[in-house]
Amino acid sequence: MYPRTILALSLALLGGLTSCGDDNNDPSPATNKSALLTAKSWRITADQSVVVSGGTTVTNDDFTDLRACEKDDLIRFNADKTITQDQGASKCPDTSADPQSQKDGNWDFNSDQTKLTMADGSLAVVADVLELSASTLKIKFSFTDDGDSYTQTTTYTAQ
Repeated sequence: MYPRTILALSLALLGGLTSCGDDNNDPSPATNKSALLTAKSWRITADQSVVVSGGTTVTNDDFTDLRACEKDDLIRFNADKTITQDQGASKCPDTSADPQSQKDGNWDFNSDQTKLTMADGSLAVVADVLELSASTLKIKFSFTDDGDSYTQTTTYTAQ
């Protein structure tokens, strides 16, 4: 699995009311969001973590810790709900024997499409989608471990 590529997406509320005399033939917001997610590959462009431990908050810019060969990696959310990872133009030395592109888990939205679940075997991450447009995907997930809380916010740009 590629580092820091687990993501989460969530979509706008479903449905809407139709007023008299107004024919709205646009697809539902959920369909539009799924289409946005699956239309392109996504490259990480920002990654921030916040750790709260013992009353102290530490914010880290994790994107700066990524190697150049990781910053050009792509993630693709496929229409069949699988995730494909691509190593991008530059392969890292420790992954040079790996395939250029490979299926790496599955994704799905919750029923109201406000959260994206990404799973790889027994590991699953549920993320809130903060933004999803034709050009930007921004997700956030949080967890607690041994009394410390962690929040990861990751931004991707469509390619």
